[in-house]
Amino acid sequence: MTEKTPEELFKDMSLSKVLVAIMETVKEVNVPLLTFLDSANEDKELEVEYDSDKENFVFKLKNKVSDSGN
Repeated sequence: MTEKTPEELFKDMSLSKVLVAIMETVKEVNVPLLTFLDSANEDKELEVEYDSDKENFVFKLKNKVSDSGN
């Protein structure tokens, strides 16, 4: 692996790096136009975990917790 710790890698993480790494992994993603146009991030956020056993990052889309606690 790299000499950087997972914490240091998290600090260096950017949307561009994440997207390029994902695209290098999956090669191609087809996104319908309406899905792209309707995508909003007000209620979603990217969750990133580090799996030290496999030495990889796990990216997930999750719903944000609302301020009302619902």
